Amino acid sequence: IRNRKSFAEKVMPKYFSRKSKYSSFTRKLNRWDFQRVSSGPELGAYYHEFFLRDKPQLAAQMFCKNQRTKMAMSTPTVSPASALMNANTAGTANVAK
Repeated sequence: IRNRKSFAEKVMPKYFSRKSKYSSFTRKLNRWDFQRVSSGPELGAYYHEFFLRDKPQLAAQMFCKNQRTKMAMSTPTVSPASALMNANTAGTANVAK
């Protein structure tokens, strides 16, 4: 984004809430793990490996780095069947002794 003011005045109102601010837009890009290009001819642009022109199927692999996502990723996944089996095993082990 070469001209932030122009982007905020002309582009953002077409696609986002009229009250959106440029800083909020960049914060959302960061939450979705976009990387800012810091050198070269694309300086100031944002990039994401799963957000590519003519490859919309890749976007399904993107995820937002919010608090719920962090909690879900840190919690070990347990299938309902194994949870039930563990609960039944624990109950029968105490009865058998």
